[in-house]
Amino acid sequence: MQFRFFRFCRITMVSGAKQLLKKPAVKEVNTMAVSVNVTRRSMSILVDEGVDANGKAVTKAYAFSNVKPDAGPEKIEAAGRALGGLFARDMAGITLSEKSELIAE
Repeated sequence: MQFRFFRFCRITMVSGAKQLLKKPAVKEVNTMAVSVNVTRRSMSILVDEGVDANGKAVTKAYAFSNVKPDAGPEKIEAAGRALGGLFARDMAGITLSEKSELIAE
């Protein structure tokens, strides 16, 4: 069985998960090695847009999809800073979203 893991704690179960959920809790726990395979990444650049009427900071996110799954965090951060420098306003931050697949070995 494979599980697909999404950031922000969303997990979808594939192939026969309904039978697994209907069974009572298992007393014996078998541990097995699990590897993580990043399948998709997207980067968002947060740009400061000023403050609203209540004095709360307002940011706008610009999303960039199809970031290489094997790219290192340093390279992604450098690309985000380079792209953030193209905006007229100051950059407030960079976020990275990943879609990964958990594979039991």
